[in-house]
Amino acid sequence: MLRVIAIFAFALCQAGVVMSHWTGLYVECLCHEPTGPSVCASDFHTYTDACLLDCHRRRTGDFELHVVYNGPCEDLFNLMYEQQNYTPYLPYLLGSITEK
Repeated sequence: MLRVIAIFAFALCQAGVVMSHWTGLYVECLCHEPTGPSVCASDFHTYTDACLLDCHRRRTGDFELHVVYNGPCEDLFNLMYEQQNYTPYLPYLLGSITEK
């Protein structure tokens, strides 16, 4: 029976399925090759892929950690910066000019 489980686990690993389990006080995560794009997590760290992010969540116990952007955090920060190329007080200034 144990041999069947080992063969099944090996097949899952070869298929790229994430495997993690408790070994005492340590969570063992097996992430082979990156399975997707890098991801930006809610802690604003870039992880190689969602598998490594999930392993970090399990190891630290931070189960509120989640993906906020599919891509590196640097790309997210650049997008946020590009979308803020406006004068924040312009509507206020225009409103005060047109009222006079």
